Amino acid sequence: KIFLHRNNLTWKEINECLEQYSDNKIDRVILTGLDDVNLVEYIKHSSERTFLFTGGGILKDSLLSIDGVKIIHIHPGIVPEVKGADCFFWSYLLKGRAGYSIFYMNSGIDTGDILFKKEFDLDFSTMNICHYKNEDIYHAILNFYDPCLRIMTFIKLLESACAELQLTINKVDMQKITHEAQNPDQGRVYFFMHRDLKDFVIDKLKGLN
Repeated sequence: KIFLHRNNLTWKEINECLEQYSDNKIDRVILTGLDDVNLVEYIKHSSERTFLFTGGGILKDSLLSIDGVKIIHIHPGIVPEVKGADCFFWSYLLKGRAGYSIFYMNSGIDTGDILFKKEFDLDFSTMNICHYKNEDIYHAILNFYDPCLRIMTFIKLLESACAELQLTINKVDMQKITHEAQNPDQGRVYFFMHRDLKDFVIDKLKGLN
């Protein structure tokens, strides 16, 4: 079950996106925020027990404590080493690659039990990003490039789970995938990059063009 975070999209844009999945049942729940009681009640009474969270931030206990429910998140950083915000850029600065971790969410900052990790070499050779302003590149990466790497990581997790459980994709129970606990005291939590450091990283990415 996937909840779509509206962000700055219009309902027209969202509906055009959902039309591509007309064969699948889409539940639309109108919410004021993640702590809306309607969301809690929806999840409590849903037949699904595993959900994918694609937004940012820390979920409250009202969601995390629902009996039998697990919420999965795809984080742009290899945990526990790289937790927090702007982690696509922190990962490239620290490791020269983009790293992704999939885990069950808990009350900490990116400290949940780990399901899968993957790193990607970055290649902008087919893109003329040098002609764009750094701020535009920053938002383009977050809105388009990073989500593609997240879904590629998720696909690899599903392929791994199918092989591990010897099941087809529609038979895989996402709560039965092998996972490992994190030590919440390990690693480091990063914050949004200062503009000067962000420019430094994006200039390095331009060098990949």
